[in-house]
Amino acid sequence: SQQMDAKVQLAEKWGIDVNSSDSLSLVDEESGTLSIDISALSVCVTDIARALGKGGKAECRRAEVMIAALSSISKTDDNVTPDASVQNDPYAPLFKVLWTAFFTDKGARRVLKPTKQLNAALSANQIETLLHHYDAACSVLEQWAIEREEAKALRVNSALFALGEELLQRYQAFKEERRVLDFVDLEWQVARLLSNADTAAYLQMRLDARYRHILLDEFQDTNWIQYQWLKKLA
Repeated sequence: SQQMDAKVQLAEKWGIDVNSSDSLSLVDEESGTLSIDISALSVCVTDIARALGKGGKAECRRAEVMIAALSSISKTDDNVTPDASVQNDPYAPLFKVLWTAFFTDKGARRVLKPTKQLNAALSANQIETLLHHYDAACSVLEQWAIEREEAKALRVNSALFALGEELLQRYQAFKEERRVLDFVDLEWQVARLLSNADTAAYLQMRLDARYRHILLDEFQDTNWIQYQWLKKLA
């Protein structure tokens, strides 16, 4: 059918599995993750822009936006030259211009509905191929957007963990320098003494001699380390 021919044509250009039930996307077979082929994406967008350029004024304007987006891409060995000014996200400028060409500010796909001029300029098969190319480009950009957000979350969390580790190390050094303990230190020190065979028996004997009962208020708020040494004392 014409619809399948369009999919096959797109699959050959982008390396897409047309038998997959998922929406058309560019997937790395080894890692199973999205792999953007910048050269193939640029060719596909160029084909879309050329087709739209044969339509009415509105379609020509959309074609100009796409061509302007592509003209901002510097390619080396089929890859986009990274922008060093964008920390940890070198392809942000490329994504931004392509996203703007295909999506609204609210993240919705820009509707592509061929006008009379475009229908007159292209054959029915060419129109169908154009629509499939457009849908595929949108699908890849949507998946790319998801991966960019996941990568951003990973960068933020990694930075927070690194910051937290550094803060804890400095805090511990500060306490050691001042020779002080905080409440968490006291909990861990009690647990350590009660778990050490050299100190546990002596400590329990002294506590047994002084205290006959343990009254535990708000048991539901007891943390794991408190519960461990409470079991030993009981």
